[in-house]
Amino acid sequence: MSQPGYEDVMAQLDALIGPIEGGGSKARRRLQILRVATELFSRQGYRKTSMDEVAAGAGVAKGTLYTYFSNKNELLISAIALEKRERMGTMAEILDPTRPAEERLRQWMVTLLLLPSRMPLTSALLRGDQEMAAVMADMPAALNQQIDKNRDDYLCALIDEVARPHAFTMSELRDRAAVLSGIAFLSTHLQAEHVRGGLSMERYAELLADTLLAGLRGGRASDEAIVDRPADEPEHERRKG
Repeated sequence: MSQPGYEDVMAQLDALIGPIEGGGSKARRRLQILRVATELFSRQGYRKTSMDEVAAGAGVAKGTLYTYFSNKNELLISAIALEKRERMGTMAEILDPTRPAEERLRQWMVTLLLLPSRMPLTSALLRGDQEMAAVMADMPAALNQQIDKNRDDYLCALIDEVARPHAFTMSELRDRAAVLSGIAFLSTHLQAEHVRGGLSMERYAELLADTLLAGLRGGRASDEAIVDRPADEPEHERRKG
């Protein structure tokens, strides 16, 4: 099963972010504006953050801010695009096909579980910031679809390799990819210490990733075989199956 590249997605994200590289004053100012906006949006929420606050925090006049971003919607979309791009840029090891699939999948899960401290805007969306979600609806649908497809294809390829030999159909692999993607929502609750049972976030993430990997390695039968088994079948008969 081939694993997807991210070049097209990166190019689309770059287009949404605008020029932030090259060392010029305009690029540095744009990046500073995006940094300030990210901090304010993630701490205060979209509705309570004003363009005046962003301009003041970035050290620019409000009129100057509007030469970079025509409105607050565009600013939020650019900030989220930057957050996504920077996270994708750190995934070289996870995407390295020369590394064992199990190692890459484990690192992917740990990274996702630690998402709140690394992607605050995405974390706010996962927590249900409705104003942000409404703005995100303005992002190009094709971009979001491509990101989702790349993620699902990538996870399916890793799960397929980690669980071998297995009898999973492609549909069953995709179901498992959906489950692993869903742990992003769990990550938003891990900042509460009582949820982690006193464990550090890093330790909790590592143990959960190991537990999920153990389940995949043990998944040698198809879902159909499991579903078809009568619930009251004796234990020794289940083991023979």
